[in-house]
Amino acid sequence: MTLAVTNPRTVPAELRRAGRSIGVLGPALIVVLMPAAIGILVREEYALSGSLEFFGLMLRNFVPLLFPVLVTVVYLPRLSDEFANGFTGSVRTRTTLRTYLGSRIATAALLSFLTFTAMIVVCWLVAFVIGPLVGMNEFENVLPAGAAPDALLDPVSRATFTQLYADPPVLYGVVYAVWVGLNAALVAVFGTLSLILISNRFVALAVPTVAFLVVGFALQVLGLAPFTPTFATFPFGLAQQPLWTPFVPFMALAIVCAGLWVYVERRNFETSGLD
Repeated sequence: MTLAVTNPRTVPAELRRAGRSIGVLGPALIVVLMPAAIGILVREEYALSGSLEFFGLMLRNFVPLLFPVLVTVVYLPRLSDEFANGFTGSVRTRTTLRTYLGSRIATAALLSFLTFTAMIVVCWLVAFVIGPLVGMNEFENVLPAGAAPDALLDPVSRATFTQLYADPPVLYGVVYAVWVGLNAALVAVFGTLSLILISNRFVALAVPTVAFLVVGFALQVLGLAPFTPTFATFPFGLAQQPLWTPFVPFMALAIVCAGLWVYVERRNFETSGLD
């Protein structure tokens, strides 16, 4: 398959191309809508105490485990095809590889940010707006195991980021949506750098998922579960942590990505993934 790109320099041009591609738009729509849809289908199987727990239910089923996989499938397979078909060679006659790769990294980050921010917004709207309007939210006065008697009236005692919960809970919804979007963007950057560095496309696409699983397992064995990438992004099911806690794994991955980009630049963009 030959991929034609009219302007390899600009992020908006690539965003428009990706937005017209069923290979990008289809997975993105599935990611945006599926958590809310599954949450609606299974909500009656759980004893939920309020909209906040309903919101958490939608995001603690398959999403945390498959988060890096979901980020990967939105845009990186398309980018992998572009690299594999030798497009980087033709780009050299029109622009620098630094500009071209920078635009692709930025596109991957923006698409992932928009997709996963939208996913959280949809879940929030279902839990806090649509559910009450259509009579979907019928909750029981049940307490989580080990919770204090006033826990039902104190949602800030539940998961990380619910410290921002208020009535109406718009601040919590906005901040958490942006947070998940930023994490998705960073994972997409990491995945793109893996494609740049590794010639085997299947291995490169699997790197973010394998890294999440290995790091998460190691940190849990060490008793550092709050610092795992998964719980930092989706803290449901874990005792509330200080707001600075999720930023530790986020900054660690950001440093790794920055280091990989410096390495690529010092290699003058002569890497296995671009050969």
